[in-house]
Amino acid sequence: MAIVALAVVTMAGPADAQEVRRAVLLGHIEPRLLGRVRGQTGDLPWTIDRVENGAGDFERALAIGRARRAQVVVWFTREGNAIVVSVAEVDERRLFARSIQAPTGEASAALEAAALVVRGALSDLAQGGHVGIVMPAPPPVVVEPEPEVPVVPPPREEPDARLLVSLGAAIAIDGEAPRAHIGPAARIAVDVGIVELAVEGRSGVQEDLDRDALTVLVTRFAARAGAAIELIDDGEWRATIGAGIGIAGHLRSTDVRDDSLEPTSPSTVATFLATGEVRGQWFPGAGPVGLDLAIGADVLAIAPRFVVQLADGLEVLHAPWSVQPTVSLGLVIRAP
Repeated sequence: MAIVALAVVTMAGPADAQEVRRAVLLGHIEPRLLGRVRGQTGDLPWTIDRVENGAGDFERALAIGRARRAQVVVWFTREGNAIVVSVAEVDERRLFARSIQAPTGEASAALEAAALVVRGALSDLAQGGHVGIVMPAPPPVVVEPEPEVPVVPPPREEPDARLLVSLGAAIAIDGEAPRAHIGPAARIAVDVGIVELAVEGRSGVQEDLDRDALTVLVTRFAARAGAAIELIDDGEWRATIGAGIGIAGHLRSTDVRDDSLEPTSPSTVATFLATGEVRGQWFPGAGPVGLDLAIGADVLAIAPRFVVQLADGLEVLHAPWSVQPTVSLGLVIRAP
């Protein structure tokens, strides 16, 4: 086999003959070759160490040399009948390689020639010269940045039951009160999954129903309980549709301006009611406080009538609607 590589640079300058340098023999070396190498280098100013691995890999050989504080690393490889001698300068990144053929029956001569190659290289280096050619540095290892994994917030865990309290104002339109029945409203609801259970109370302010010689003073109130189904609930917006039953009452008193009329005692007229509504709630930023708007209607089982007893019969003064539209608006507080 032809010579793999050969390059020797003449010495750069004299060196102190007494300076002891360090070389490392890498890999497994057959005893006959190892003995010849030690014999040929024994008179040179070199300390020879052994490492049983690292042969054949230039970068790994340099790393071993640096770890052993050695100036030179040497290794041998077989290519068919040839012995390839590799000598590397650690600091200079130089590599010298020579292939020595070992014809049949002349193995001993090839081993001696390999040892002489090592001697020649170490001798030149001891005198300040260089051997081989400069090997390019390995390309830098480019560490690819890890792709950014989007942070996905965990799904919002809904509590088993959640309390909602609403305070605001409500309007009931009965067709008779000039300003409708307006007053405070309070509602407490428990949200269980998609079902909401609620109780609510409403009270209007006193309304004056004027009619010629008298005024009927009416205050409407209502209390009800019901259930609703969630249509939307994304944390910020919430909508429900529901129905309920309850009681509507009208507190009545009379003020007469005609001496011929005698007012009856104040009384309360109560009746059952059924109700239906659509409710929307907005919690800005999915916070605990929001706005509560409901639109619906109350259906009274028996609508009250306000009458005057005359000599020839009853005269109906006011007859509220049986179906009374309702609207409520207020603040709602949602338990976390």
